Amino acid sequence: MASKTMIILIVLLGVSISWVTAPTTSGISTTTNQTKAAVTNGTTTVPSTGTTPNDTTTADMTTSTPQTQPTLTTSNDTTEPQTTTAPPTTSMLTTTKAPPEIGTWTVVAGAKNQTCMKMSFKGTITQTNVDPILIPTTAAADSSSCNDDESDFMLKFQDENMTDISVTLSFVMQDKETSYLYSSSITHNQTTVPNVQILFATPVGNSYQCNKQMISLGATYNLTLEDLRLQPFASFANHDFGKAYSCESPPSGPNAAVIVGLVLGAIILILVIAVVVLYRKKKGPGRGYNNFS
Repeated sequence: MASKTMIILIVLLGVSISWVTAPTTSGISTTTNQTKAAVTNGTTTVPSTGTTPNDTTTADMTTSTPQTQPTLTTSNDTTEPQTTTAPPTTSMLTTTKAPPEIGTWTVVAGAKNQTCMKMSFKGTITQTNVDPILIPTTAAADSSSCNDDESDFMLKFQDENMTDISVTLSFVMQDKETSYLYSSSITHNQTTVPNVQILFATPVGNSYQCNKQMISLGATYNLTLEDLRLQPFASFANHDFGKAYSCESPPSGPNAAVIVGLVLGAIILILVIAVVVLYRKKKGPGRGYNNFS
């Protein structure tokens, strides 16, 4: 019995050995320590390790949507800061009038057309809140007149607005000794503004000369004469400008003596009145009655 058992074991052992040593059957696939990954048409095969049967188990792949990262686009264009350019400012040009020029006017009279009056000056008419009016050197003096003891000098012209303007200076001669301006006027916008004022007193035969003189005409007008030389009675100065009598010269002649006498008389009268008043205040009221008693 024991021998039969041994025989069976030997047979089984031989069969086992022959089975082990036999070539590998095509139905069995042995893979040792190899890792194989195959990607076919988007299907990923899970690698197998060790001995695997011929049947290949393919894991179902879940296709994940790839996360799209934001694309950073770097522009090479550099944005320059906007510069606001202010529109050009149009400056108002202020037109400054040229200074007046010296004009010279000669008035003739008589059968021989001899010079009876000669005037030279720069003239400006000013008015409140109005631009100055310059007397042009081309102003007409043909309306002027002169005789033995009175002369009227009249200038006519137009301003920039073509408005008629006239300036009149009236001179008189007193006792063949002194001449002076006694009346002046301006006619502007058909309105005459007169002024009665004694000015420019000059010995007869001399011409009145001054750097600047202003004549007030009413409350709004002023007549300014510059670099003036006036000869209202040229027949007493060889029909031309006589010897210059400056406006800065001290008064002389009979008129000066009269003026000085009047001033001294007024001062003496004031002093006498002041002395009488002080004497009465010092004496006091009632003192005369006390002395009499």
